[in-house]
Amino acid sequence: MKILSINTGSSSLKFSLFEMNNEEVIASGLFERIGLDGVYTIKYQGQKIKEEVELKNHTDAVKILLEKLISLEIIKSLDEIDGVGHRLVHGKDKYASSVVITDEVVNDLLAFKDFAPLHNPANVLGIEAFREVLPNVLMVGVFDTAFHQTMEKETYLYPVPYEWYTKYGVRKYGFHGTSHRYITETITKELGRKDLKIISCHIGNGGSITAVKDGKCVDTSMGFTPLAGIMMGTRSGDVDPSIIPYVMEQEGLNASEVVNALNKKSGLLGLSGKSSDMRDVISLVNEGDEQAKLAFNKYVRTITDYIAKYYVLLNGADVICFTAGVGENSVPVRKAVCGNLKCLGIKIDEDKNNIMGETAKILCPDKKVLVPDLNAGCSLADSCNATDFAEFIKKNPGHTVISYVNTSAAVKALTDVVVTSTNARQIVESFPVEEKIIFGPDRNLGNYINSVTGRNMKLWNGACHVHEQFSVEKIVELKKEYPDALLLAHPECKNVILTLADKIGSTAALLKFATQSEARRFIVATESGILHEMQKQNPDKIFIPAPPNDSTCACNECNFMRLNTMEKLYNCLKYEQPEITVDAEIREKAVLPIQRMLDISAKLGL
Repeated sequence: MKILSINTGSSSLKFSLFEMNNEEVIASGLFERIGLDGVYTIKYQGQKIKEEVELKNHTDAVKILLEKLISLEIIKSLDEIDGVGHRLVHGKDKYASSVVITDEVVNDLLAFKDFAPLHNPANVLGIEAFREVLPNVLMVGVFDTAFHQTMEKETYLYPVPYEWYTKYGVRKYGFHGTSHRYITETITKELGRKDLKIISCHIGNGGSITAVKDGKCVDTSMGFTPLAGIMMGTRSGDVDPSIIPYVMEQEGLNASEVVNALNKKSGLLGLSGKSSDMRDVISLVNEGDEQAKLAFNKYVRTITDYIAKYYVLLNGADVICFTAGVGENSVPVRKAVCGNLKCLGIKIDEDKNNIMGETAKILCPDKKVLVPDLNAGCSLADSCNATDFAEFIKKNPGHTVISYVNTSAAVKALTDVVVTSTNARQIVESFPVEEKIIFGPDRNLGNYINSVTGRNMKLWNGACHVHEQFSVEKIVELKKEYPDALLLAHPECKNVILTLADKIGSTAALLKFATQSEARRFIVATESGILHEMQKQNPDKIFIPAPPNDSTCACNECNFMRLNTMEKLYNCLKYEQPEITVDAEIREKAVLPIQRMLDISAKLGL
């Protein structure tokens, strides 16, 4: 028995084909950028195809999907599909649960289109396309509004004439309920607790923030229609309703035309003037586009505002989670949102927010992880061969093995717990003083941890070629030339450099210190690439790269990083090659110390 699950969004169509006998996903994929320059991705039997294709509307996406299921031999014919489930957005008060799709349901979806102008018509297009080619197949609709029906009346009512509610159903309904319900149930299961205060951030082309307490919706950002709440791809989110009659008068438009503009021409598209896709907006920001920067900042601000609002409503939060396309995949958005919430004691772990390639593959084995150049490795990782490291461990039995994140998957598989430069000290200190510890591969970082914790860990003799090259003599000369300059040093530097440093820390810690410090000039002893971000965030300050021993080379630049050229990056994205792979057996072992790091970090509140 095969069931096709369909999620038709405002500019996308997601699908999964299930073999229900064993509840196995046999194919899945995404049709996105519908109405723009379309592209589809289909995953099946360990393979993945991706193709750019014109997608004028959702009907095009449905037709191509069904054609591909057959041509790729995922199914032999459409007769193999026994049922289709549709995610439906708005059924007004008439539908508070899942229903079998009938003509009446379709007619109601169209009748209620004013409540969800972007989605209800799209839902109907999807339904009708499937009904045309699968006329005898049972179809079921699952409504987005169901999860939010636990809101109190004082929450879902608007301060408008009460008869608007009784006569016309004017109230807050909330949307993305299936997503918020799923992520809530998943978090509850993972943490083994039901008494959680969760702020769920569903951020895609459409977006909503939901406050959840003890598994039930307390409040949500979308309202009477999906237009309300945070700024979205093409939707404005919350605006003063008086704008509508004002613009009508100024532009000679009717109410429907203005509302259409608020739904389809606003948000990221409206403010940037370029695109509704966050990926495009971030690219424009990186190119220096000021209008795109404005759009990005406003987008982040509206998300921040709702999180802060619900933080107060819930009297704190146990979990703030990000889901949907932007929430799951946009490192800059998560970083910016959490950066705005520092006053609430909320901070983001830079390492976990943007994990390196092989580690990403270990944690997400079913996802494709790409790198521009497979030769662009890490000198620190290369300094610790797994075979030799295993022999080192064997010669020192009874030791807890700690490895730095900059190691191969094979080395991680030999490890008891992984650390980053941000959490290394705290994790080492979490073990009893008498605990015998092996630390690898970076002897410099290990020596530093020993010095600040009073431990005597056995150290692997590895190092990063960049941090080995800084000249003490030349740094001293620079300090004489600029006596007001502070020396910032990464703990991967040699001890003699660290003794001179005014601040020792990870790249994220050094960046934060430089931003918050009242000093105007800094000498930076770490890979020189960080200077760009430091200068970008602090245009009024001066950052000087610490000089290497060899003045004839750019030794403070990573040789491996320089291999990742723009041309290679372009080809990597275009052809989805090269791909990082990790042996399944090694991955099963390597994921354990990473998870232990996350568990210890969580316990320590890091």
